[in-house]
Amino acid sequence: MNIMAYLTRIRLAAGPDTMRVLANRERLHAVMAACGGDGRILYRQEGATLYATGPGRFDLDGIRERLDVEQAETTGYDRFLDSIRSGMSLRFKVVCAPVKTVDGRKIPLHDRGERRAWLERTLQRHGADLRMADIGSPERIAFTRKGGTVVLTGITMQGILHVDDADGVRRMLTEGIGTGRAYGMGMITVSR
Repeated sequence: MNIMAYLTRIRLAAGPDTMRVLANRERLHAVMAACGGDGRILYRQEGATLYATGPGRFDLDGIRERLDVEQAETTGYDRFLDSIRSGMSLRFKVVCAPVKTVDGRKIPLHDRGERRAWLERTLQRHGADLRMADIGSPERIAFTRKGGTVVLTGITMQGILHVDDADGVRRMLTEGIGTGRAYGMGMITVSR
């Protein structure tokens, strides 16, 4: 399965441009979308590092114009994706916003058991079984968008998954899971 995807890692310096952008997820979304190449991108912030994936190469010069960057690199993701096989076990990490819909509104899941069940269902829909999981504590992420306040509840989840459907897992790695993907949620990364 040839997806044509790229993986980018950006290590940020603590300069004024970075601080201004990281203070608001809407600004970070605008920077990532402007520099993300073709199509929809996924990204995740881990401390002073941004990870991103998408179908096009990131405009690293554009990132450097908008953020204070120590190091940035983009590499092809296809070879890794093509190496995923049914029957493999992989370590995973994702920051996501698990929700349920009540009366047409998305409501964050507060119970650890509900969050784990959400993760199990989500992975199964994408061709993987959950073998082990560490469900972190929720982090409230609030920012302004179009004059209103958007609130997301981000939760870091990591553990081990078993690949049942390699194509499904590849799609999950390039399309993400859950809500809030435009704002740094849902990018799942794996390693052997």
